Amino acid sequence: WRFPASQDLLRDFYLLQVEGRLEGYYYAARCYLKVEMGPVEAVISGGRQRRFSYKEMLWMNGSMSHDFSRSPSEKQFSTYLWNCESHADKDNQYCRHNISSEAAFSIPANSLKKGFTYIFQLQVSRDHNPRISSQTYQNVTIVARRILQVKIECLKNCRRDLYTPNSHVHLKAVCENCGKLNAALRWYIDGQKMFSTREISINIRAETMSTHIKLSMLAEDGRYGRDIKTLVRNSGPTGGECLVSPSGGQEAITTFVPCCQRFATENQPLEYWYYVGAVLLDNCLDCSCGIRLPATSFLHVLVCDAFFACHSSWIEVKVAPLMGIPTEPKALQQYMIGTRNSIVQLLDEGLLSSYLQVVNAIASRISLPDSGITLLHGFEDIQPYTRSSLSKLANLTQTLAHRLPISNPKTQALLIMLVRKMTDTFQEVISNEDAKDMTQRPFIYTTLACQIVYKLMQKIGEKTPRPPPPIYDRYHRASLAGSLDQNLVDKLYLELIATRTPQLKWLNFTWQMDRLKLLMNRVRTKVVHLTDKGSTPKVAMQVQCLKSRPTKSLIVKTTDGLHSVILSRDLFEEILGNIDQDICFKLISIQRTLNWWYPDEKRPSSRMLSVRIYKKNDKIMFVNEVNLVDSVIKFKANMTTTMAAPNDRPTMRKNWRQLGAVAEDAPKQMHAGRYIRVIRHGRLRSLQSVRLYRIILEEQTVMAVHFINSTHKLQVKLKLEVKPIWSEISDSWCVVPAFSTNKTFLIRNNCFRPKRAYMALRVWSNIPIRNSPNTPLPGGPARFTFAFQIRSCSTWIYSRPPDKQAWSQVGCAPNLDINVTKELRCICNVLGTYTSYVYYTPPIRVSVGSFTNPRINWIYIYMYPALIIFFIIVVYWLIRYRNNCPAKTVFFRMTDDDEVKDDELHDILIKFNTGGRVNSLTTASVTLILTTTSQKKRKVRVDQDPARSYFTQNSTFNVWFRSREIRVPTELMLYHDSAGRYPSWFLRSISVNDIQTRETQIFIVRQWITDKVLILQSPHLFRWGQVLSLETWRRRFKLHLEMLFINWSLWQPVTGSWRENSHFKGISRAKRVCVFVTKLVIAYTCCSIYFQRTTIESLQLDREMFFSSKELIALVLFVTATDAVFQLILKLMVNHVS
Repeated sequence: WRFPASQDLLRDFYLLQVEGRLEGYYYAARCYLKVEMGPVEAVISGGRQRRFSYKEMLWMNGSMSHDFSRSPSEKQFSTYLWNCESHADKDNQYCRHNISSEAAFSIPANSLKKGFTYIFQLQVSRDHNPRISSQTYQNVTIVARRILQVKIECLKNCRRDLYTPNSHVHLKAVCENCGKLNAALRWYIDGQKMFSTREISINIRAETMSTHIKLSMLAEDGRYGRDIKTLVRNSGPTGGECLVSPSGGQEAITTFVPCCQRFATENQPLEYWYYVGAVLLDNCLDCSCGIRLPATSFLHVLVCDAFFACHSSWIEVKVAPLMGIPTEPKALQQYMIGTRNSIVQLLDEGLLSSYLQVVNAIASRISLPDSGITLLHGFEDIQPYTRSSLSKLANLTQTLAHRLPISNPKTQALLIMLVRKMTDTFQEVISNEDAKDMTQRPFIYTTLACQIVYKLMQKIGEKTPRPPPPIYDRYHRASLAGSLDQNLVDKLYLELIATRTPQLKWLNFTWQMDRLKLLMNRVRTKVVHLTDKGSTPKVAMQVQCLKSRPTKSLIVKTTDGLHSVILSRDLFEEILGNIDQDICFKLISIQRTLNWWYPDEKRPSSRMLSVRIYKKNDKIMFVNEVNLVDSVIKFKANMTTTMAAPNDRPTMRKNWRQLGAVAEDAPKQMHAGRYIRVIRHGRLRSLQSVRLYRIILEEQTVMAVHFINSTHKLQVKLKLEVKPIWSEISDSWCVVPAFSTNKTFLIRNNCFRPKRAYMALRVWSNIPIRNSPNTPLPGGPARFTFAFQIRSCSTWIYSRPPDKQAWSQVGCAPNLDINVTKELRCICNVLGTYTSYVYYTPPIRVSVGSFTNPRINWIYIYMYPALIIFFIIVVYWLIRYRNNCPAKTVFFRMTDDDEVKDDELHDILIKFNTGGRVNSLTTASVTLILTTTSQKKRKVRVDQDPARSYFTQNSTFNVWFRSREIRVPTELMLYHDSAGRYPSWFLRSISVNDIQTRETQIFIVRQWITDKVLILQSPHLFRWGQVLSLETWRRRFKLHLEMLFINWSLWQPVTGSWRENSHFKGISRAKRVCVFVTKLVIAYTCCSIYFQRTTIESLQLDREMFFSSKELIALVLFVTATDAVFQLILKLMVNHVS
């Protein structure tokens, strides 16, 4: 009993009183406890810095100030001392000393001047002890525009702006004057833009002492507000050491006294929590507490300050297990009441913690329900209302549930009694203490143990028969309405007894289980206040500094364990140059809540990673990405994803949704396919059966094929662009074991364009598919279930304008990893913020077709060589007997040159080649003057009769004369009289031959002869045995290519005339057709030789074009070489014939 506050002398005293009566005598005892009260704290709502509009009423609120010696329901202070001062507005009546003594007061609108800053100070003192006081201040800046009153509210691990590195910080955004208006908000952590949700959860692990959290909000009416909170790291107790005395002993018998000394902290007092495994044994404030230990080698001590920042210490201790514990009920009873192991004596002495420890030790040895009843005899009379007792009760319940048969009614009765006692203890603990404390580090294992007990009771309750429907319905309706209590349970219990219904155990099990569930929900509700739909976004920030540049690559894991980053030495050198000290890197791992506009079937992962490297003294801001040239950054993201195939469509629609973040223990459930079915089922009836599926695989992405069910051993082949053929499937090493539930294969498209990805599978066999029997499989068809998953990496483009910033796959590509199921590895040449796309896509089944072995058609085989032989004979006949050139040759002999008698007389032969062009003929008289190097001339005149001309189309006109003066080389002058028809005619060339010296000079004319005089000179002088080219190689190549094209396309060979050149002065139409057909025969023969014999696999090839580029080049070279060989053979034949 606590004395009331009105009694000043006994204000902080508690009275403990015991009264009783024995044999007619009354006795009583009193104990007065003096309590050391905590301090007082002054708090002004809004923080240290605040902005306010001069047009609105300003409220100053100090009601959040509290006196730690009073309960929250009491009035904290009688008076509040408010002072105000302003250096720029000293005479303002609303800013003065002793402006108010209330917890909250207001200042009218337009009373404070805009642009000025006013300092408000609040001082509070304990009512009965004014020396214990606290004061704080707030700077209020008056602005012209209306602003939002925004505040960052602390939910967990941020009290007094201190945070513990090993625990999450929960923050909430509060707008005090938003009303019903919608406001867009944004969180910033050390300058990086984060979330837009009301609440966030941050895990901070940084070498820096402070982290800046900024909140900005913008309302629909244009008002803007922000708040900044600086969180300071609370490292917890440091230094010190822990010992235990004695260093060894007996389990549950020896009393050990642990002692921890010389721990330093700024947040007193220190408290010591003793653990063995996950069981909390006891807690103490000094070195005077004795505990009994189970059989162990180490004692775990948590040294925690007032804000539950803890330091772990392990003490080596040797505790021998109890020996000779009987398991039979009678022998166990004698063992328990013995003088050495008297449990009754422990209860009489009030050593409840030791009693529970001894019971736990004995419970780990028994295996009979009757022994359990003997062990817990009189257990309902104890009242264990401490957190260590709750932990031991949870451990005792789990031990008996595993040691004793669950189906035995006696075991069930024991478990009901234990859970009832554990629930009473849990309710008492959270009633005396703040429920938030049950999630702090010293108590989290106890809370988790209670959760395990709840799941255990839930499994037992599901196997227990239900009561009659009226009883069950009343209980269920009360549970849903929240009106379930002990009175209703007692009424239902009496009704079951009255009706002699045997389902009493179901009611006891369910009631104790629901009581425990309500208490667990109470703890969970007080810890996390969710106001937004979905889960709270989480951030894990890690900052680490190095004294020198690393010599090897660093592998750093984020504090939440979701990402692993590889930082190489080249990366540090490229970002910071040759700096060897004060190098820091910052990793921020984010679990976000995706907005509604991301499509359900293709949405990014809810996990993001930001990486920055900077100098220690630089102020790093996440406002731009850094493009890497000489190095790359590698990171891995955990993405455990396996699947379960539901049987019906409604179940799929309800449960399959892609969440991005998945559990670490690889749950066999795939969250995908909300609107379309992504899982495929298939059957293979024989060894010859093949299934083929495909999808479009985007650039720089990985396709993962997840097999979640297979009744037979399967052989799988993955391939890009081209469908796999049967030989590739038979030779594949990718195997799905029989009865496999989780097998994954990967294939990557490393190109910068989409490609088709194919997957083919068959029943595994050593026999190739084409030789496999097409008979049914033994044991029935092979059934399989799989799904296609797409994985890709992306980076956020900060450098774009804000409205165009988005995720981009340029610069980030996924890498194939051995651990294909649990990790996604990415390689990026951009230092910035990363995420990944992990989604499922439905595969498309491709028809494979059933092909039999092709058979040779011997008719076509025989016809083809016969046709070739026929064409060879025809070509030889044409060359031998029909190779007359259509040109005309006319010999015209002139008189000899006998005027000069001294020189030798030479025979000169002149050839005029008109060519095969249209209108190449003429009927005019042509005059040719030959001039030697000694300027001697000879005129040659050819007179023509228009009715009988010599110069016709595609003809050769020969002039033969003898001369003593004309020699080769010479120059020519050509003209005609323009008489008759065709005064303009085409002359191809003129050749002058000296018969005696065997010299030939050729004049390439190749132009139209008009009425002008044409003077010709030529360097083309041939002697006997010389081989020279008359034309340039370009001209010859052009003419030859033109000839080949005309022959291949069958254009002019049938319809036109052939253009002349030095080789082909004239060619008949029959010969042109023959050459064309011969070339086609050669081409077809080469193609058949190149593609070889038709097989099953060649029939499976799906050609998008008739020839690929490689095949086209190979065939052109092959056909050209063969054609050249045949041309050479034909030329040799022509020369032989001629």
